[in-house]
Amino acid sequence: EFRRVLFRSRAARTLPGAWPEDRIAAAFEAFVPARAARLMALELVMLGIALRFLGGGFREPAPAGFSLHQETFLRAFLPVLPLLLPADLFLVHALFPRMAPWLRWILHFATVYSVLWMVGLYATLRQRPHTVDETSVSLHMGVLGSLTLRRDQILAAAPLPELDRKSTRLN
Repeated sequence: EFRRVLFRSRAARTLPGAWPEDRIAAAFEAFVPARAARLMALELVMLGIALRFLGGGFREPAPAGFSLHQETFLRAFLPVLPLLLPADLFLVHALFPRMAPWLRWILHFATVYSVLWMVGLYATLRQRPHTVDETSVSLHMGVLGSLTLRRDQILAAAPLPELDRKSTRLN
């Protein structure tokens, strides 16, 4: 079984232009349904990117293009995330003193996992900016979704109206 996964993942590396989660999902589809394979691949990529980001990937410059990481609430929330871990330890022990130890460990693991997931989401938003070229427009929401439109599919484009900061009305 392991050799088949390894072989499938090596074969999937050669897929042109595919995201890492697409290549991993292609390898997993030999063993599980396509939707489950996609979900498992997204989780692996999300955690891998989070660990890479925390291990120094935040120092790398963001790719060219408009990225949603500049506008997301996660940008302001990221520095606070490490404070959730000690707060979780204290609150679980204070609120549920008679809880089974194995259940406490599951709750702590879920907290750490959710913090890593949010860091991974921010990192993927940063890594995959929107891009515009002569032939297409590519819109990305991290690993959660993407859309590529060819030039002939775009009927019209216009800049957003300016926002009047005093009255918060559109001009």
